Amino acid sequence: MNKIKSFVKDVIYFLSMMKYLIRNSSFFSSLSLHPTDSSKNEVYLLCNGPSLKDVLPTLYTMVGQDFIVVNFLGNDPIFSVIQPKYYTLMDGLFFYNRPDNRHMEKLVTLYNNFNTIVTWPMTVYIPIHYKKKFMKFSKLNNPNIKVVGLNTIAIDKASKSLRHCMYRKGWSMPNAQTVAIESIFAMINKGYKRIYLYGVDHTFLDGLKVTEENQLVHVYQHFYEKEPKVIPVVDAFNVAPTMSSELQTIVNIFRSHELCRLYADDVGCRIINLTNGSQIDSYERGK
Repeated sequence: MNKIKSFVKDVIYFLSMMKYLIRNSSFFSSLSLHPTDSSKNEVYLLCNGPSLKDVLPTLYTMVGQDFIVVNFLGNDPIFSVIQPKYYTLMDGLFFYNRPDNRHMEKLVTLYNNFNTIVTWPMTVYIPIHYKKKFMKFSKLNNPNIKVVGLNTIAIDKASKSLRHCMYRKGWSMPNAQTVAIESIFAMINKGYKRIYLYGVDHTFLDGLKVTEENQLVHVYQHFYEKEPKVIPVVDAFNVAPTMSSELQTIVNIFRSHELCRLYADDVGCRIINLTNGSQIDSYERGK
């Protein structure tokens, strides 16, 4: 009976995924699992946790390594020094050209840097459903940059065999609620044998607060910011979640790291977390 239930669930997950792929015309994913086209077997992921501040001086000694970077690192001087091979964007703020986008000034700078600074081959990964918006907003015209849309549909509760089959094809990935998940998955399917992580602090609970007005806020500081910020927690429609729903999101993030680890083990990839103070317990730790 359990096998029948598992089979029925897999069929439902599979059909929902097919609907997504048809809607986005993305059956032929360019991020299916394949051997790396790099001369190196290892890649360094630089996320935007506050601990990255301590790593920046070291990066100047690592020129020539393969890097994947995220979000606004393209506005930092280190960007043109390390010349990352890959760049990942996921949050909707990078794709909506609207006057109420509070990051507009930084976005204009970032996309200008993409068009004027990047003189090396670089692949930008974004969710497939944002690709048209991104191309229109960024006005990207740099022939050195390739934009790849990723299928971000998650089938996390499907059987392991179905999940990993779909991951290999690039049809699905673990629930990518943070850009770190999207980046790690991309590098697994790019065929790297070792992925080193910096700046994946994931100390979400440390900064989660409720104000006297019962407003849920995050107190956090990205590496490129001088002072901590108090940011109201709201969704894409400016609706504030409850504490329980926000905690569930955090649970989903850590579960996605577990799924990345399982998939990495299955395809012979090691993920080594070099982030001091990281709350992720899914990967081996390194120094």
